[in-house]
Amino acid sequence: MKHEHYYFYIQKLNPIKQDVKKGKLRFVHNCFPHRGYIWNYGAIPQTWENPKHMDFETQTKGDNDPIDVCEIGDRVAKRGDIITVKVLGVICLIDEGETDWKIIAIDIKDPNAQKLNEWFRIYKIPTGKPENKFGFGGQFKNKVLNYVATGKCPSGPKRGDVPLYSVSSS
Repeated sequence: MKHEHYYFYIQKLNPIKQDVKKGKLRFVHNCFPHRGYIWNYGAIPQTWENPKHMDFETQTKGDNDPIDVCEIGDRVAKRGDIITVKVLGVICLIDEGETDWKIIAIDIKDPNAQKLNEWFRIYKIPTGKPENKFGFGGQFKNKVLNYVATGKCPSGPKRGDVPLYSVSSS
């Protein structure tokens, strides 16, 4: 079973421990056919979704947590692992009336990370078309992630607050 872990900045040395919500330890129950989280679940350090600011896109306030990352590769990470990921996109969850951004990513060491680019490069060849090429050297570019990570999102971090080495793409 995969567990939810967050970084806590108000405590000495930023320990990783189980999250608490409304005074109770946070736990994700099994939801058939899944058992807990079906991916590695973590957060981007030094990010925060402001619970006092109304997001103009969602018309809800932030969830008072860091921005979540769902790493969908095959390997189950160990608690505290730092994983370099390829960002695939982001989804905005409205969770109990609060904005809760989820960055969807894959570990760059996961075999499927390279297969993703390869598939897009060759998928039209069987129809007689040439292979595709990539702009930006094949790196993922995402308007919404850029919007969140650069501080243009009013409920998110400010420019320079997100250590992009934590969410590098390749």
